[in-house]
Amino acid sequence: MDVMNLKLASASVGILLAAAGTAQAQNFSYGMGMKDRVAVPAPIPADAVAVPAPVPIPEGFTYYLRADLGWGFSGERSYSEGGRVYGPAGGTAPFISAGGFSLSGGSGARGDDSFLGTVGAGMYFSPRLRGDITVDFRSNEELDTVSTYTYTSTTAATTITGTVRDNFSLSSAAVLANLYLDLLPRGSFSPYIGAGIGFVYNDLTRTYTDTALANGGPTAQTVTGSSQSSNVALAGALMAGATFAWNHQYALDVGYRALYLGGIDTTTPLSPTTASPSSNATLGGQWEHQVRIGVRVNIW
Repeated sequence: MDVMNLKLASASVGILLAAAGTAQAQNFSYGMGMKDRVAVPAPIPADAVAVPAPVPIPEGFTYYLRADLGWGFSGERSYSEGGRVYGPAGGTAPFISAGGFSLSGGSGARGDDSFLGTVGAGMYFSPRLRGDITVDFRSNEELDTVSTYTYTSTTAATTITGTVRDNFSLSSAAVLANLYLDLLPRGSFSPYIGAGIGFVYNDLTRTYTDTALANGGPTAQTVTGSSQSSNVALAGALMAGATFAWNHQYALDVGYRALYLGGIDTTTPLSPTTASPSSNATLGGQWEHQVRIGVRVNIW
């Protein structure tokens, strides 16, 4: 009986020890699971060479070149003619009025539409502000104006009717300093507004013809003259449009520009001089409405 009890006690102790060992093994495995493991870095070799951290390099350009083509709708310039005395005392009969007179004012001078080209260079000042200096070349503009007058001759009961035709050929080149504000950060599409100021060089050729008829003809008197003059006048511009960019280097500008071009005066000698020695003409400044398309090339 004692031997049997001893065997049972020994078996019980063995079972308890086995259970305790199993429980200890399970707790170790859980405690060292993947979420609790700590990675130990590998030792750095003594002869390893340190690699410097990368330095960021800013992208983008500072300077650009540009070229544009456009079409200008010239409209009408103010025009005035003076200095010429019509029906002067001592003139050829019957083209003599009581003391002579001058034309006051004049009708507007209507001009042709013009083709224009622009070249320039510019700089980006900030993500939305840029500026450039441009030179505009315009095709020759032909302007015409017609004025009429009537008076009664003092040498006979004759009515004199006259027609004055003034023709101008105007060639202009404008130099402008411009600033633009991109309304959206520069990218594939950005609308913009801008303004510019500078000067315009005008070169003018004038042809003047005055034809006077006595009682509707056939007696006539013709006075003619031609001259060439040039000047430098104020120029300015207001712009609005949009930019389309297909990569970092090239951009396409499509827009509208109102270009102000200052006027010019000219004095023309006349023939015959007995009618009057000269005539003065003034073409006023004008705002020309333009549509333009151009390419910007970022160079550095």
